[in-house]
Amino acid sequence: MDRKTFGQRLKMYRLMSGLSQKDVADQLHKTTNAVSNWELGNTSPPIDDVMELCALYKASPNQLFGWEPYKPLDFYAPEYGLYIEDIRAELESLDQQKKDIEATQKNLSAKLRYMDVLFNNIKRDRKQ
Repeated sequence: MDRKTFGQRLKMYRLMSGLSQKDVADQLHKTTNAVSNWELGNTSPPIDDVMELCALYKASPNQLFGWEPYKPLDFYAPEYGLYIEDIRAELESLDQQKKDIEATQKNLSAKLRYMDVLFNNIKRDRKQ
């Protein structure tokens, strides 16, 4: 990967995040000169700093490196490596599964009550 292109992408994400180079430098405990050099493509940030940049810019490493297209910044949960829409889809699936289980429980409860009535009728008939 071209360092200059990576640097341009770092700058784009910083600007989209509404941060100055000083803000980024302060967050990462670096100098503004270091951040500037990264964005100019003169140097590359260490991998630990790349991960902190991902968290700071709310972007995945794949996005930062340009391997995945941009998605809205507030939709990425970097600590889990998941997009919020993926989490929502999973939650909807789990909600549907829960509804299915509840429906099955109601059905089984109704069948159990019916069987209980039949059993009690059989018991009563035997006593007579």
